[in-house]
Amino acid sequence: MSALTDAEIEARRRTGAVPFWRAIAAGAREGHVVEHDGGVVACVLPCSPQRSIMNCVSYEDGDALLAARDALAAAYHAAGVRAWTVWVLPGDDHVAAGLAAAGHVLDASPLAMGGVLAEMDLAPRGDTEVTRSDDWVAMARLNAAAYGMPDDDWVAAFARQTGEGLGTLYVVGPHDDPASCAFIAPHEGNAEVCFVATKPAARGRGLASDLLRHALGEARDAGCETATLEASKAGRGVYARLGFRDLGELQLWELRR
Repeated sequence: MSALTDAEIEARRRTGAVPFWRAIAAGAREGHVVEHDGGVVACVLPCSPQRSIMNCVSYEDGDALLAARDALAAAYHAAGVRAWTVWVLPGDDHVAAGLAAAGHVLDASPLAMGGVLAEMDLAPRGDTEVTRSDDWVAMARLNAAAYGMPDDDWVAAFARQTGEGLGTLYVVGPHDDPASCAFIAPHEGNAEVCFVATKPAARGRGLASDLLRHALGEARDAGCETATLEASKAGRGVYARLGFRDLGELQLWELRR
């Protein structure tokens, strides 16, 4: 597996994004997807109208994305969504420029990261207890708190989730009030790491690292060969120490009304 190139690992990340957002939409009240040619897939969550991270668009062909932009805007407007975003792929400057011309604003620049699980540092550290949970609302509340956001839209997006099609949720601490959490969404041999969060008061203790070593170790043992994620600036060092490497900077171009 070490022969995999960064481009191949990044392709696994992109491919896995579509079923992941399909599952999010399927589990949310009135959630649905809108699709266009060129691999354009929009997750539409009317229950979370202010959270663009939930109402997001991925694509394969940048020109197709730009051609579909007005139709996507109309679909989100009809659903009552007030903020939606496009995950612009590394190097797609013309897509970013087209979205900017249409009124989108650069909201964030997460880093795509990935690696081969067999090459990662997943040996357990200390005695942190990591368990599986099915309390998706607690995960949503923790993510909202970790990023300093109101939790209403986060909770609405996950209130009806059962985990079907999403993957496995891991936590440190009580299931209804965890100190740290993340979930692993497997797809065709890749483990996508999603919604990693730690309570502000619990940071600096290595909880997220311990949790990910445990979760990714289980993913490896279950047959996953690679792992990918989208990292904020605060999380990049944590993931790099585990063995994730830089796959290119993404951009989130948001339209809010």
